[in-house]
Amino acid sequence: MMAITNKLHIKDPLHTLDILNLVLIVVSILYFAFIRRSEYEKFDFYENEMQTEDDYAVFVTGVPILLYDEERNKMVYSQELRQMFTATIQNWLQQNRNGSIDPTYLSYVQAAQRYGHDPSNPPRIVTHIDLCWNLTELNNYLRNKEDLKDKIE
Repeated sequence: MMAITNKLHIKDPLHTLDILNLVLIVVSILYFAFIRRSEYEKFDFYENEMQTEDDYAVFVTGVPILLYDEERNKMVYSQELRQMFTATIQNWLQQNRNGSIDPTYLSYVQAAQRYGHDPSNPPRIVTHIDLCWNLTELNNYLRNKEDLKDKIE
């Protein structure tokens, strides 16, 4: 029914199709703008009302390489590393306890109170440590190794 040959009785069928295309484009733009706005509203809701990994995950660089346990097929984490991170966070909490205006600390206090925790003494600080490979360091190491090999040759 939409073919141009079926529109012989209309004086200018291409003009009609152009108008329909324009209407479809405008409706599509409005639809996708609405979808995008609703997705941002969902993101804001989950970010502000629910606890996510971003609320408690920390990325730390410069951690020394630990031993690899071949029997368990994983990296060995010493208890000292976990205690060091816990002590660092507890020191940060202690420093910011008295009238801090640090936005990160204020956000932490609001989240802790929302979940019924004492902000100065959280129930758990460091629960799990994951190591990730920093490929930049690996690439620099391999490049330096090749440069040294070329010098020796």
